[in-house]
Amino acid sequence: MAQLVITKALSKTDYANKQAHVELAERMKQRDAGSAPALGDRVAYVIIKGGKGVAAYDKSEDPLYVLENNIPIDTKYYLDNQLSKPLLRIFEPILGDKAESLLAGDHTRTIQVSTPSVGGLMRFAVRTATCLGCKTPLKKGESAVCANCKGRAPELYQKQQNIVNDLEVRFSRLWTQCQRCQGSLHQEVLCTSKDCPIFYMRKKVQKEIQDSTTTLDRFNNPLYIKNFNPSHPDLKYHYIAHTSCDVMEERAAMKAQDMYLGVLFSMEDLSVYGYMTNTKVKFITVLTVPDVIIKDLDMKNVFRRIHTAYVNHTSNPFYDIDSQKMIKSKKFEQEIEAIGRGRALEGGNRSSVPPAAHGP
Repeated sequence: MAQLVITKALSKTDYANKQAHVELAERMKQRDAGSAPALGDRVAYVIIKGGKGVAAYDKSEDPLYVLENNIPIDTKYYLDNQLSKPLLRIFEPILGDKAESLLAGDHTRTIQVSTPSVGGLMRFAVRTATCLGCKTPLKKGESAVCANCKGRAPELYQKQQNIVNDLEVRFSRLWTQCQRCQGSLHQEVLCTSKDCPIFYMRKKVQKEIQDSTTTLDRFNNPLYIKNFNPSHPDLKYHYIAHTSCDVMEERAAMKAQDMYLGVLFSMEDLSVYGYMTNTKVKFITVLTVPDVIIKDLDMKNVFRRIHTAYVNHTSNPFYDIDSQKMIKSKKFEQEIEAIGRGRALEGGNRSSVPPAAHGP
């Protein structure tokens, strides 16, 4: 992506002809005035695919927005305007008139285009979940694999887990490289340099991790995740909740009553607690490690309140318990908010309680 970025200074807004960077700055201002480029800033942009006859200034877009939404790049624009002439100058002395055949022909007809998530017909598209094995549309109640591929579920789960692991290693290496660049391995990376190839690689891998983790979560279908600690990214708790489900399955084997499973595992600054109902609904709570010891009785009370809120929500006759959809009830949100804030007040500012409910 960094090799395709064009950067121009926003020196004025009243050009005689429309300019790509000026039009983009105006669109970014409409999206978020706080983060939009101001007069005197340099505007980085790439050219994206557009309809036939659309001017280049209408196809300019913020590189980060393109990465986050899988918007396809206008490869023909870059080939015709930035690559063709230098390539022809290099190969003409060798190939003569045949040099132009490098840029046209059968070998140029196969291209890969990512599916955008915004704009065009995508606003009218209906997403359908497909089986991770055979890609057939899933029926109601199926979250990861169809009935025919159920026997392959462990294999598909391990395959997806390996993908997530590889992406996490890649992200860690890129993150460390950015930390070394800023001169500290113990602070958050604040760099937003849109001229750096590592910056875009890091953002791209971060997006891929989120997508891959979402796919992985289909095996343990999260129904609700709440983060009470804004200093920790949601993705961190998302991953912890998913990892905890495997530990809970091991501990809860051969038992059929409501269970408080205690501390599942601990990290440097976090402790993870688990609770499972007799219908195999899992509740996971992550606490930042405080200076005082947290009693099991207190945690049991927290889980009972979360369980009660869940039961009250599912008792609604209009709620489809087999829908596999995330819980978006305002009343349920308020009850979880009250539980989390109450726990935070008891333990001071040191505690955060992001509960996660997972389907069976």
